[in-house]
Amino acid sequence: MKLVPMKLVLKKLIDSRFLIFLIVGGFNTLFGYALFALFFKVGQLHYTMSLLLAYAVGVFLSYATHKRFTFQQAKAKGQSLPKYISSYAIIFILNSLLLSLLVEVLTLDPLMGQIIAIIVVTILTFVIQKYWVFAVPHDR
Repeated sequence: MKLVPMKLVLKKLIDSRFLIFLIVGGFNTLFGYALFALFFKVGQLHYTMSLLLAYAVGVFLSYATHKRFTFQQAKAKGQSLPKYISSYAIIFILNSLLLSLLVEVLTLDPLMGQIIAIIVVTILTFVIQKYWVFAVPHDR
């Protein structure tokens, strides 16, 4: 078994689209979570409505930043936006179901439940965006 030098492993990780996704997504997630917390705590909205509003606002920031920085498609054709919105609708439904389970069944605070839900849906989000929304022929 041939060992790969650590320098090559780190270079691959740093050049990784997934790492960029995590950095850009981290910014978007903090923004979305802040909106969720604001709607839930300050606006006194139900956690499901807070999540819906946070997704509705955050999806456009997320689309613009992932399109430009993560998947480097600044001049991508318009077909990626409908796919992106569709993917976020699916992710929203999964996030909402998971959040409801965490809050209603496991009796977690909605703010803590959403942190857990974010962690769970992050990998699925990347896969959907890489292989469907922003797919290029060599990714498929």
